[in-house]
Amino acid sequence: MAGIVAVHRVHRVLDIYVLDKSRMGPRSGYKLRHLLDRLTLRGQPWTLCDARDIGRRQGARAFLHVDLSNDPPEFSALTQHYDRVINGHASSIDRRLYSAARVLQGQACDAPVIVKSIFNHRGSSELRHAEKHDFYPRLRRSVLKIVYPGYRKKLCPPYRVFKHIDEVPRSVWSNPALIVEKFLADPAAPSITKWRWDFCLDEGITTEAVFSDPLCQPESMLSVGTQPAPPAEIAALRSKMRLDYGSIDFFMTPAGAVPIDVNKTVVVTRSWVDTQAFLQVHLDRSADVLARFARTEQ
Repeated sequence: MAGIVAVHRVHRVLDIYVLDKSRMGPRSGYKLRHLLDRLTLRGQPWTLCDARDIGRRQGARAFLHVDLSNDPPEFSALTQHYDRVINGHASSIDRRLYSAARVLQGQACDAPVIVKSIFNHRGSSELRHAEKHDFYPRLRRSVLKIVYPGYRKKLCPPYRVFKHIDEVPRSVWSNPALIVEKFLADPAAPSITKWRWDFCLDEGITTEAVFSDPLCQPESMLSVGTQPAPPAEIAALRSKMRLDYGSIDFFMTPAGAVPIDVNKTVVVTRSWVDTQAFLQVHLDRSADVLARFARTEQ
């Protein structure tokens, strides 16, 4: 009919940039893997890419999903080839950038303290990346792991809690890859409550989970529920870190919300996806948001 212009919805391919494509298989634990399955059901095409594809592909929208606390330099050029890149400007989640509970050597602290890596996942992703790309360091570490069975734990140390700051070993203070923080939970309490804000662009969900373990290991979870919105200081931290996608774990204290972990490559427990209705709703809404992000209308 004359005078009427048809409006067609065009689905552009969403390019997903990762470190290692093999880690994004169907059984991957990454939350993004669940979102990609849902994008496929919605008819939104996507392509897995890695650093070798930078500059070879041009498009409107991309998603940077690099499982390292600091993005490798080669990924910094990604924003030059796309109109918009999810997490394209969130180049670092080094714990020192956001820790509000950090304790420095010599400082007074009347509470227990915890020693952590400055990297996410205790630095295991950084170690895996180095072993894959650097032959001689990989060979040296392979030999050391055979000679010294605890060598990998030394490179990726587990969290350690000390009753008093004076108990922290000197080797911790001299190690630039470690950080000491005030331990905000009560180690003697029968249960610990931790909050978490998961977000994907404009979609988000805040959960309140109760654990029997002071370190809030997933298998120790006793209950979980949802809250309407994150505290203002946690929303402000997301803006500061320039995160479009990710999660922030935090404790509530008399002084307000205190972040304890920031993540931009979120992992979800598959059994939670299968059994928790609120998580299924969040994943569906996040997929809708991602599809709208990739879609253009003419």
